Amino acid sequence: MRDEKFSYYFVYLTLILLSQMVLGSTIESKYDIAICACESLLTLFGMIYVFRTNCKGDSKSFIERSICLSIPITVRSSIIIALPGTLVVLLIAIYNTEAQFLENLIISLDNLPTCIVTCVLSVVYNLYFYYRLNKCIKIVAALPKAETEFNT
Repeated sequence: MRDEKFSYYFVYLTLILLSQMVLGSTIESKYDIAICACESLLTLFGMIYVFRTNCKGDSKSFIERSICLSIPITVRSSIIIALPGTLVVLLIAIYNTEAQFLENLIISLDNLPTCIVTCVLSVVYNLYFYYRLNKCIKIVAALPKAETEFNT
């Protein structure tokens, strides 16, 4: 039953990610496709990683745990990534403004610098999110003390 629930959850998550890529995203360049693909892969692999951690513990209520724990982790992760992300975006905006002011000295690469920053911030956010979710699942799933202390 547990594996069947996870299979349904995995298919649901995959469909959500695909719909976000197709419907919810404004894909303006090839870099946007790469960012969407990167985020989707991180999400899928992150959930599989967290699921396996839950299975090492009491192997109960994975979907409920991951949803309930994701809300506070999302808020915390967003706050933590917001400040550095905002500073980087402001620095890029200042750099682009200065470059345009100096008679467009930079070569247009379909907003490549912005796409790289977006991708890096997205990867950092997702890695931090799944790291925190995994730590919380370890605690809630009552893993043996030696396994929970190893990755603190």
